[in-house]
Amino acid sequence: MTVPEGYGPALFFSDEGRLGRKGFWAFALTAVGFAILVLLVVGPRRMVLAHTLFGILMIYPSYCVFAKRLQDIEISGAWAILIVGISAVDLVMGLTGFASRPGFPMKLAQVWMHVSNANLAVVTLALGILPGTDGANRYGLQPGL
Repeated sequence: MTVPEGYGPALFFSDEGRLGRKGFWAFALTAVGFAILVLLVVGPRRMVLAHTLFGILMIYPSYCVFAKRLQDIEISGAWAILIVGISAVDLVMGLTGFASRPGFPMKLAQVWMHVSNANLAVVTLALGILPGTDGANRYGLQPGL
């Protein structure tokens, strides 16, 4: 069995080309499943650390997948920087301890976490539902998956 062009390591480490809905959902559901598995294995005491490390490891692969999916619907993949950047700010707040400082910093971090989660949910649903461009577009050939 051969891997379709653009899949394999290129799926996670290249922002060129296009990605169809099936490939996008496969990535999203696999990432969520893996995140749940990691959190179950590490337990509640190390959950924040595991979440932060998993998030850091997923920044670039997520950017690549979002960029390709955006390009499939004729939107510049550069918008993926904003999509992933919102989540990256949430990770930075947790990693630096900003989110655990009492008062305004903690409230701001909590609001930002909700903004980050809503951003990912809305964008993931939209990109998972919107059909790609039929045939070739300026970003490449129509993806197989």
